[in-house]
Amino acid sequence: MPLKSYVLGSNGYIGRHLARELDRTGFENHNFDIHPEPLAGLKNYRAFDITKREHYGELDPDVDFVFLFAGRTGTSASFTDYEGFIDANEIGPLHALEWMRETGCRARLVF
Repeated sequence: MPLKSYVLGSNGYIGRHLARELDRTGFENHNFDIHPEPLAGLKNYRAFDITKREHYGELDPDVDFVFLFAGRTGTSASFTDYEGFIDANEIGPLHALEWMRETGCRARLVF
């Protein structure tokens, strides 16, 4: 039985390359990002906003790995939109941890 994984932030540089490698090596991989469409033809893709606590209810906790590569970048923009950066880079990951705790998800979480 293949290992099951979620890549949160699969449209980003690291997430996109990881998702392709997971597919290539036989993982049952599911890809998520805030954008409505996947980049580079990723399979098993769904739009997902890590800052929305209710979105985590859509995930099955029976997964082996959660790769959390979603977030915002850009030093100067972090000053002009600090609330967006706090939501994406701090609140979103806290939602992931809380979802794992509440559901008993035993996945390995990789940042």
